Amino acid sequence: MRGKSGEKLRVFIGNMLLIGSTGRNSGKTVLACSLIRQFSQQVPVIGLKVTTIHGAGTTCPRGGKGCGVCSSLDGDYCITRENDRGSDKDTAKMLAAGAREVLWLRVRAGSMNSAVKGLQELIPAGTPVIAESNTLRLTVKPGVFLMVRPRGSQEVKPSAKRVLEYADRIIEGDRERTAIDPNDVTFRDGRFFLRRNATLALLAGGGSSRMGDPKSLLGYKGQPLIVYIYKCLEPLFSEILVSVSVSGGESIPEELASLTVVTDEFPGRGPIAGIAASLAAASTDTVFVTACDIPTVHPGLVAAMLDGSRDCDIVVPRATEGFIEPLHAVYKRHVLPEVLELIHSGERRIRMLYDKVNTCYKNLEPGEELLNINTPEEYRRILG
Repeated sequence: MRGKSGEKLRVFIGNMLLIGSTGRNSGKTVLACSLIRQFSQQVPVIGLKVTTIHGAGTTCPRGGKGCGVCSSLDGDYCITRENDRGSDKDTAKMLAAGAREVLWLRVRAGSMNSAVKGLQELIPAGTPVIAESNTLRLTVKPGVFLMVRPRGSQEVKPSAKRVLEYADRIIEGDRERTAIDPNDVTFRDGRFFLRRNATLALLAGGGSSRMGDPKSLLGYKGQPLIVYIYKCLEPLFSEILVSVSVSGGESIPEELASLTVVTDEFPGRGPIAGIAASLAAASTDTVFVTACDIPTVHPGLVAAMLDGSRDCDIVVPRATEGFIEPLHAVYKRHVLPEVLELIHSGERRIRMLYDKVNTCYKNLEPGEELLNINTPEEYRRILG
């Protein structure tokens, strides 16, 4: 998938949380320090400050004579470590907030690719990095990109205009406070995730005729399969629904009893009825639907599909051989009338909707394969 405006993203660094700003005194360092304090209690964190030097590097990027550190840059870029916790520099504040180490990258505008390669050589794979920069976003796609806007200001500086459309979230701040719910950002399996304004719909209403037992309750990694899927994906969503085919929720384990349960209005129509019920019940415009017989859950893939849905009605994963998975896909709530039209016509295949709306496909990368459990033999094979 490509970024907006046709941009091909060059480097994906999922273990980076990048913070940009639309103007001065926005509080981006306040936010960076807050997140460093939060995550350093769980895992060692590296802080990163990026200063991009334009032109010949003889003047301060902020204007005026400056302090000389940029004009003294020898080469295309330079990476230094902060050792002083007590000064008023942004890097010192990040170190004092609990970062294991803080790096300062000074880089000429045309040398960011080389600088990123240098950073990757210094930073251990999977180590969380909390970074400050706008221009870095033109070369790197981080796990999460937050933009901070000065409270009460409409200023948007040139470097921010180039990357504002890529922001996962824009928040307001100042030198005293930049608020974000700590639970909205998580670090798991070596990458950052941001909770989206989106709904997760767990389809648990299948008849399981070939399996014999409810597939959502099959044991997987020490817990019911539906619970495993829920725990994998929960950090990405602001709302979670469980779709069942009949009232009573007999396929819902106790661990998920507090979730909202929606019931099919068209019994016996299969998964398309669960999709319709989920779209009707969702309070957000974006709904990720997944069947509870797909144990190969990849949160990074789901995050990419959610991000790619900004300009699509539906986003469906597609394997290299052309196979698509309609029951592990993003659906916009406004396609509900078309879904209902299919149901009323007697159609049970949700894929028959795809040519009627703007459907996008996310090609699966190696390691993102999706496997279904339909029979006892398949279940035993997946368990190994």
